[in-house]
Amino acid sequence: MIIVRPNNSRRYQPMVESQRAIEPPLWHIICADYFDTNKFLDQEINNTLPIVSCVESLFVLNTGNNPTAFGTDRLPMNPIDYNPRWNLIDLTKYRAHDWHAKGYPSSSPYGVLYTSISCPFNCKFCFSKKFYPVGYSERPLQDIRADLIHFGENGVKHIKIIDEIFVLFPQRVINICKMIIDLKYDFNIWCYARIDTVSKETLHWMKKAGINWVGYGIESGNESIRKSIQKGKFSNHDVRNVVKMTKEEGIKIAGNFIFGFEDDTMETMQDTLDFADELDCEYNNLYCLVDKNVNQLSKDFLPRATKTLTPQEVLNFRDEAYVFMTGEEKLERG
Repeated sequence: MIIVRPNNSRRYQPMVESQRAIEPPLWHIICADYFDTNKFLDQEINNTLPIVSCVESLFVLNTGNNPTAFGTDRLPMNPIDYNPRWNLIDLTKYRAHDWHAKGYPSSSPYGVLYTSISCPFNCKFCFSKKFYPVGYSERPLQDIRADLIHFGENGVKHIKIIDEIFVLFPQRVINICKMIIDLKYDFNIWCYARIDTVSKETLHWMKKAGINWVGYGIESGNESIRKSIQKGKFSNHDVRNVVKMTKEEGIKIAGNFIFGFEDDTMETMQDTLDFADELDCEYNNLYCLVDKNVNQLSKDFLPRATKTLTPQEVLNFRDEAYVFMTGEEKLERG
């Protein structure tokens, strides 16, 4: 039996129910292949409790910011060796983010695709790599194609490429984009990339393939802070150029920013907020730096302290930044 626990506690970012995505539980249905089970319950869309006999093996993979398996911090198997059992879930029950599906008559059905796992970079603040039992690995193209065909044949329009970083090796990205184009399903896709891994050519092919949104981990608007967390060697000037180039290709941007790095001060966090405002991404995610297994959506959430700021000071700044970037002041600034 595979059980998906719901993630219903929504402290931040505040949004109405209709705005948030409900993602198909990708890692769970891969675990279903690993455990060879057809018994599956997603409590995110079905609040009934399962009837489990004492002889059944029970697997629960916690969802949220920091998924865990068996009480540890990683999947129990290498996902590259298994495939999602899409037949176990109804994709019409899932929906894309409102910003992803804007302009379309519906945000459902919704699919998630993975073309690789883990990440080859070593940003000091990130612990997502620990979720995977192996390092960065690429999924076979024929398996990616099979998922895309399943989505297309089942009416899926909106797809999230869930890779920690999709835009990494240019030729592989282009090959996947050409495969998507050849399938002729006219998907609406979003993915993650880094400022220092994209090029005009890859962005061109991404747009042709229906990748209409890209999420960039900019993290901080202060170059010294980015250097201290080993977040690449790109400058703010590089960020501006890539944002401009991405928009020129017709791709919208979800900018990711984090407050509360160890060396952050009120001044450096203000640098980040000012930079986010200047870049004017079509959507912004504003996070606090947290310890592993801390859920930012819980009502009693507090982030890490910095060398000079308390957790509450960091949280207050982030909350005020959210209002600044989404409220009437933002509309007045244009």
